[in-house]
Parts: sequence; structure tokens; C-alpha cells
Amino acid sequence: MDLTSLSFDSNIFDVIICSHVLEHIENDQHAILEMARVLRTHGRAIILVPVDDKREITYEDSSITAPSERLAAFGHPYHVRICGMDYSTRIGDSGFEVKEIYSSTLTPHRRRVNRINKTVLYDCRRRD
Repeated sequence: MDLTSLSFDSNIFDVIICSHVLEHIENDQHAILEMARVLRTHGRAIILVPVDDKREITYEDSSITAPSERLAAFGHPYHVRICGMDYSTRIGDSGFEVKEIYSSTLTPHRRRVNRINKTVLYDCRRRD
């Protein structure tokens, strides 16, 4: 299903888990709005994206479309952005209260087991 146009009714889910998806979606803000729409009030979304913690601002360029160019620009042939430290603001602007959990707070073993290196987990609650 297209995360930017979900066919579910509004306010039906208590929890959504979105792991390593948004960096592949050109209109990620619309996808985040859709998640907020289908969550019940105070519902919870767990969102994981790779984040470059040395980059303050998320980098995206819609003119880059070839997989080889995306690999060079974004570090993966199917990514459309490199998420920066501002990404929680993007999620918050779409109707969520956001708590950031950095993978660096976990042991190296736990990061490896859960495959969350260089990832930020956003624990999000839908606002009223």
C-alpha cells in the first residue's frame, strides 16, 4: 500500500511501526500525515530512519533520480534523502509529539542484533 495514500479509515490504529521506509518516499511529509490520520488520538508511531548525526539539515534533491546518482548523493541507490538532525521537527510538524531515541545509547551488540546502526528511533504520539 502507498504510505502517502492509505486506504484505511481515520483514527483506527493504536500503533504503527514504520521502519526504514520514509527515506525512500519522495513526499515523506504526506506519508507522516497519513500515519497521523489513521492513528487514534494519542496513538503511537514508532518511526526509524537512518540519520547522519553530523548533518544538521536533511538533504534532498528531487532532480537526482538515477540509482547511481542517488547512491553517490544519499548513500543508497533507492534513498531520496539523507535525514539530518532536524528530522524530528519534520515529524513533529505533521502532528506528532516526538521523543528521539538514538542508537548510540544502545550497546554495540544490541545495535547489531537489532540492525539499527546510525538510526534514530522516533517514538511519536499523535496530538489531539
